[in-house]
Amino acid sequence: MSDSTNILDVRLYHKGELLETGISIANGRIVKLGRESVLPAASETVRARGLLALPGLVDVHVHLRDLGLSYKEDYLSGTSAAAAGGFTTLIDMPNTNPVTDSLDRLREKIDLAKRKILVNVGFNLVPESLDTIAETKDLAMGYKINLVKQWSDLPTDDATLRALIERATSVGKITIFHAEEGSTVDELESRLKGSSSLKSYYKAHPPEAEDEAVARVLGCTHERRARIHFCHVSSTGSLRLIRKAKRQGRHVTCEVTPHHILLSEESSSRLGGISIMDPPLRRRQITEKLFAALKRRAADIVASDHAPHSLDEKTRPSWWNIPPGIPGLETTLPLLLTEVAKGTISLRRLVEALAERPSMIFNLNCGALEVGAVADIVLVDMKRRFKIDSSKFLSKAKYSPFDGRNVRGKVVKTFVRGRLVYDEGRIVGEPGTGSIVTPAMED
Repeated sequence: MSDSTNILDVRLYHKGELLETGISIANGRIVKLGRESVLPAASETVRARGLLALPGLVDVHVHLRDLGLSYKEDYLSGTSAAAAGGFTTLIDMPNTNPVTDSLDRLREKIDLAKRKILVNVGFNLVPESLDTIAETKDLAMGYKINLVKQWSDLPTDDATLRALIERATSVGKITIFHAEEGSTVDELESRLKGSSSLKSYYKAHPPEAEDEAVARVLGCTHERRARIHFCHVSSTGSLRLIRKAKRQGRHVTCEVTPHHILLSEESSSRLGGISIMDPPLRRRQITEKLFAALKRRAADIVASDHAPHSLDEKTRPSWWNIPPGIPGLETTLPLLLTEVAKGTISLRRLVEALAERPSMIFNLNCGALEVGAVADIVLVDMKRRFKIDSSKFLSKAKYSPFDGRNVRGKVVKTFVRGRLVYDEGRIVGEPGTGSIVTPAMED
């Protein structure tokens, strides 16, 4: 691999503007922007011919599986999907097999991942005890709690959540929540599980369960230094609670997913078990309001919640036995670039939500194309139109609720720290090209 590359003739997204320019990369960083005549000599040259250059995207909510769940996804297939989708930095969730709940489990993941990954990957942890926070602070990106499904031995009562947030805050860490009130969902599921109707699944996970959980988490601390992030918000009531907390000066952020802003419960009859996700799709009226919240920045970022399963699992006859989740790394960018092309959201807001803001929220040194920045770059052909076809995914999960949808904006090349890892539909990087992202990493 060469130490220097010049990418010429790009339309570069830079600080809210599109510049006709070139990018010079040396030793993994951007060293100069400008026309070909002013760029330093490089050992490799890429002629982009007007492709759109965006900062490598950041997805703070992915399930890369591997370990005991490698039949669903592994670090190589998952990061291949990321590169194909324009994502150069990921944060992986801890509900693996075994669960990432201790320092030893976290190290096990890192040791395995660093030999396989094509893009940069950091790891969240679900603590097995409150003491785990201090033990893992130099490796864990944040601490994730699922309030509807307990992933570790750590209780999720108010006193424990309060202590968890306080300890995470004391070491400068973010606490991340899947916010659905478990007791509410459990009661509804026990009452509805005898039904074979798909609508029963939706009724067991109502927006009110999310609102209750968000309110409970916010009530566990009023410490303004505490950083709290809510995953895949799917309720307008939750957004109102989060907005109120922000107005109080609290460090509270949230994400929405492409499926929650572009699909609706009304789609479920056509999609069947593939549409099972947690939280579930909402009514079209709510979906439209979630999209509007993203546009006006009430929802901070977009995350894919890439949650792959086998096709056999997603086509089980009983809705209740279908694991929730869909792959999203290869569909997120084209879906949203299509909305940019339609004029329903701006390119500036897309880059904020998929690169700049996730980097800021999780204290990552990426998300922008400027001199001195790490050369995580994605080149996109905005003229290229295509139909989403999950059979061609690089992910092991060969299904999608967006199958057959016409989109615009094709990822052509993805560079990670200046190295070309994805080129015109092919992985060209070697396993291990990506870096492990940790809070202690010197960049």
